[in-house]
Amino acid sequence: MGKINAHFPKQGWLGIILIAIFWWVNWGTDGVRSHWAFFPLWAGYILTADAFAVLNDRPSLATNTRSFILLFVLSAPVWWVFELINDWVHYWEYLPADRFEPLERFLWSTLSFSTVIPAVFVTANLLSGFPWFQQHHFKLKFGHTRAHRT
Repeated sequence: MGKINAHFPKQGWLGIILIAIFWWVNWGTDGVRSHWAFFPLWAGYILTADAFAVLNDRPSLATNTRSFILLFVLSAPVWWVFELINDWVHYWEYLPADRFEPLERFLWSTLSFSTVIPAVFVTANLLSGFPWFQQHHFKLKFGHTRAHRT
């Protein structure tokens, strides 16, 4: 494990606040609420995991705002591809699907799907700072590959 940074990053505090609020909202209240509580809950996880990665001397994905937002923007259409595959194989379903009009379902789903790639990337970045993860050759590298170096 690398040098531990001295302070907890600001995005981590925001993430912890989001998790504290929306974990309770999502699991502590009755009725349909996941459609609007899902995004802030996962955004909280993403920001918190990014902060813990920084504590473990890993680069922050959140501090490069443009690239970080691009992960969210790219994530939704990528996940919609999985949804199209699921329409064919019927592996999972969302309940209660009949509570939403088609456009409403599309918009809420797109917002939720936007968290998939950022969550995967910050988790990989966080884990790549641990020796046991590195020993198993799961390395996350940033920058250009050898093929692109001059």
